[in-house]
Amino acid sequence: MRFILNTMKKIEGFKLTNGLIVESKAEAIRLQKKIDFEKAVWKFANEKGCYNDDIDILGNIILENADELSKMLNAR
Repeated sequence: MRFILNTMKKIEGFKLTNGLIVESKAEAIRLQKKIDFEKAVWKFANEKGCYNDDIDILGNIILENADELSKMLNAR
């Protein structure tokens, strides 16, 4: 009787809140921070925007100027 052993490879991964799975812990942390930031921006835009057009404009302005806004807020 002959047995064939299948070797199994252990794969570690990190599942992000958007469903994406990545192998690197550092990459997972970086991407999850980005996901959380964008989620917070859109929550803020939804709370502060008066009209739907305002929400889109406000959210996009924040995302496109995040670095500059961060510097301004950190200088406070």
